[in-house]
Amino acid sequence: MNNPQVKLLTGEQTLEIGDHSVLDLSEKKNCALVHDSVSHKEITLPSHQTNRLIVPYGKRSSIVLADGSTVYLNSGTEMEFPSVFPAHSREIRVEGEVFLEVKHQKGKPFIIHTPRSQITVYGTSFNVTSYSDDSRESVVLVSGSVKVLNGQNELILKPSERAVVEHGTLISSQVDVDDYISWKSGYLKLSKTPLNEVLTRIGRYYNVAFRYPHELNLEQRSCSGKLFLSDNLEDVLQSFSKLTFLTYEQNENTILIKP
Repeated sequence: MNNPQVKLLTGEQTLEIGDHSVLDLSEKKNCALVHDSVSHKEITLPSHQTNRLIVPYGKRSSIVLADGSTVYLNSGTEMEFPSVFPAHSREIRVEGEVFLEVKHQKGKPFIIHTPRSQITVYGTSFNVTSYSDDSRESVVLVSGSVKVLNGQNELILKPSERAVVEHGTLISSQVDVDDYISWKSGYLKLSKTPLNEVLTRIGRYYNVAFRYPHELNLEQRSCSGKLFLSDNLEDVLQSFSKLTFLTYEQNENTILIKP
C-alpha cells in the first residue's frame, strides 16, 4: 500500500520527516531542528531560500517559523516558507489546511498567500482551509485581527467570524470556531455538518476515498457531535456509523457507504 511521508524540500535536498514531527526554525539561524516521538535532528537551511513542506493525506506536521510563529498543517497541505524572513515582511504560501498562531511584530506584517486570496495578519490565531479540489476557501478567526483580500474584495475579520471565498465572492458570518479548529486537538466537532463534508474531512485525514450512491443525498443530511480522530480508522468509521445510522464496507483505501 502506498504510504507517502511528510517531505521537506530545501535547496537540492528532499528529506523525509516523521508523522506529527515539529520543525523549529526559531532556535538556530538557517537551521531546522526536527523533533518527533523518537528522535531529534538538525537540518541546514540555506539563507535567502524558499523551502517547501509537503504533508500528504493521512499525515500531520507543525512548524515554528523563524519569527516564532507556529503553523499546524493538516493532511494534504503544502506550505512554502523562507529560511529567514527579510527585514520588512513575513510571507508564506499555503494550499490545504493550517492553523496559525502568529507572533505580532510592529511594522512587519505577516502575509499568507493562498490559491484564492491574500491574508494579512496582525498578531493572531486563526484557521485557513484552501484545498485545490474544493471551490470554497475559508478563514476562521480565533483571536486578533486578519484582513482577507480576494481581487477587489476585502474583509477585516473579528474573532469568531468566518470569511468564505467562493466563485469570486467574499462573505463573512459569525461561527463557533471550535467547529473549524477542533482537528488540531484530535477530533471533529460537528454541528449540523453535511455528511458529504464530514466524509471529505475524514478522507483527507486518513488518506482514504469514500464512495456512496447518489440517492443517499448525503449533502442534504447532517449530523452533530464529536468524532474523535483515533489512530485506528476502524474506530472512526464505527463512530460515524453510529452517528448517522449508515453502514460501510472497506476495500483497502476505498470505503463504500451504504444505507
